[in-house]
Parts: sequence; C-alpha cells; structure tokens
Amino acid sequence: MITLQEVTPRRYVFHVTYKFNRDSIVSTGLKANTALGNKAVFAHNSSVPQLFWYPIILDEFEGMTSSNYNVKFESNYDYFKMKCIQYGYDFWQIDTYKLSGKWYRDNLGMSDFMPDCNYPFFIFYKGDIPCKAIKLFNFFEYPKVRIERGVSHIMSDFREVA
Repeated sequence: MITLQEVTPRRYVFHVTYKFNRDSIVSTGLKANTALGNKAVFAHNSSVPQLFWYPIILDEFEGMTSSNYNVKFESNYDYFKMKCIQYGYDFWQIDTYKLSGKWYRDNLGMSDFMPDCNYPFFIFYKGDIPCKAIKLFNFFEYPKVRIERGVSHIMSDFREVA
C-alpha cells in the first residue's frame, strides 16, 4: 500500500499541458485523471518553468536538445523558451488558496526525475480544479512594456495570457 505524504504547496503552482487541451480546460477547468489509481491533477510546486518539468522532460529526451536548424542561442533560457513555444506547452497557474482539498507529494515523479531531492517539486491534488482557480500563462517572444502615468512597467516574457 502506498502512503500519501501531504505537502503544503506554494500559493501558485503550475500544471503543464499541450495547447490542444486549452479549449477543454477553459470551459471545464483541470479534470483529474486516474493515473496510478488516484483521481488527481499533477502540478509543479515552483513558479519558474524548468527543463525537468513534466512533460517537458520527456520531450527533451525525444530531441529537444538537438537543433535541426543550426540556430545559435545567447543563453540556455532563450533555447528553453523557444522549445516551449515550438512544442506548444500551456502553463496553467493554480491558485492553491482557492482550493479546499489537500496536496500530496508525487513520489513516482520525484523518484523518476529528482531522486536525490527532498523538496516536493512534483505534487498532486485529489480531484478536479475549477476554472476559478486557474490562469493560463505562456512564453511570449518579448517582454511586455506598459506605461502608466509616465512610469514604465516591464512584464516578463513568461506571463499570463490575456
């Protein structure tokens, strides 16, 4: 029998999926699947997208590290951002304060991708996550500059989709 380890997540965690799921998620929220016998939504207990996030890590093994176009990037971040755009990821920010259920450590994800780490980066929520608790984030080609009353505000290239 598997013992579930309850965790306290950050206020904002992220669920990553492909863009072809967007319409369904916008209309019904994040629906729990029954992987591993648990009706759960899996998420990343971090606010900065990383190469080790699922499913990015699996796509990386299938060729994300190679470039068919011999393109040179100034940084690993630029390469990572381009690949996230190319593979069509959607990053769903979950406001954990808007949920009443508990979060648990995803022991399988941790053992597969981060076996020597004690921090619960891979977590899951038992049940569905409603639309009111999620916002769509994505990478954009450039940061966004907004000017209000003579003051410039620079928003990251990883930001909420308006």
